[in-house]
Amino acid sequence: MYDDPTMTKPTDGAATIKASSPATPPKGVERAARLLQWVLHPMVMTPLMVLMIVAGMASPLKYPMVVRLYVMANVVALTVVLPWCMRSLIGYMERRRGVENSGRTWRIVALLVQCICFVACGYVFDGVVVLALVRKVLYTAAVVTGVTYIMERIFPLDYHTVALGGLLGMMWMLLYVGNFGLLVPFVVLILLSGLLCTVRLWLTDAKVLSVVGGLVVGFALSATMLIFI
Repeated sequence: MYDDPTMTKPTDGAATIKASSPATPPKGVERAARLLQWVLHPMVMTPLMVLMIVAGMASPLKYPMVVRLYVMANVVALTVVLPWCMRSLIGYMERRRGVENSGRTWRIVALLVQCICFVACGYVFDGVVVLALVRKVLYTAAVVTGVTYIMERIFPLDYHTVALGGLLGMMWMLLYVGNFGLLVPFVVLILLSGLLCTVRLWLTDAKVLSVVGGLVVGFALSATMLIFI
């Protein structure tokens, strides 16, 4: 009678049913959630802000197409391609040595590499007056990443939400001074931030304080540093 694994032998004269495990979400939902993580990847946030600046959405300046291509090529190369190559090289060397790094170790390495690359990219545009805002954005991103790196040993923050919060903080400050071309992207990203927080809690072992704290810290830091840098 009790061969069925969903049944347990009754202790009070009645059969009881074991609690079943939570239902697995549909594959399509999980794929969409993972796609959202890639679309809002931390490496995408700063190039996206720079793109909005050179496209004229976040600045009254009208940049020629040649300048736009030059700026975006440097930003993508130094803040996306170079960090990815450096992290891949480090991973290859560690595998050759037979060393297994924990996820947290890789996270610390990634934050340090990303911070250095932001500073290097900002230095490329040093002295170019018309690109002052681009330079401020890159240095602000470096500060936010550096603070996240320092806090990693004290209170780890979710870097996805830190980066998104940083982007929202910079956009909010630019909206405050009258760049209303950012209004629609700002509203869209506000809506997506709630989805991203939910996805990070669902797909990773991140804690609520880490996810929400990352969003708040990123927003506050970037909004403040964009003024003072």
